[in-house]
Amino acid sequence: MNMNWAETENNLRSKPKSEVKYAWVIEHGLSTAGSPLYFNGFENVAGVKLARWVSNHQKAVRFQREIDARLVLPGLALDDEIVHRICEHDWDY
Repeated sequence: MNMNWAETENNLRSKPKSEVKYAWVIEHGLSTAGSPLYFNGFENVAGVKLARWVSNHQKAVRFQREIDARLVLPGLALDDEIVHRICEHDWDY
């Protein structure tokens, strides 16, 4: 099928554009920035609340504001030597 420029332009405009969303995530302090582990919530193990960490950013807990992520940090501090990172992350939809 041979389309002229106007037809091609109209087809491009009618396709949905990907939408980029931003959120804040918490990355584990011992993971590298190139291969981070993301905070995925808490689980109860034998009566102890422990943080879950995943490598898949799609499963990370997303915070709308940086301050919200900062408020969770004290609950993750089992070891004062580990400094977790709060990072802004983007997702394409």
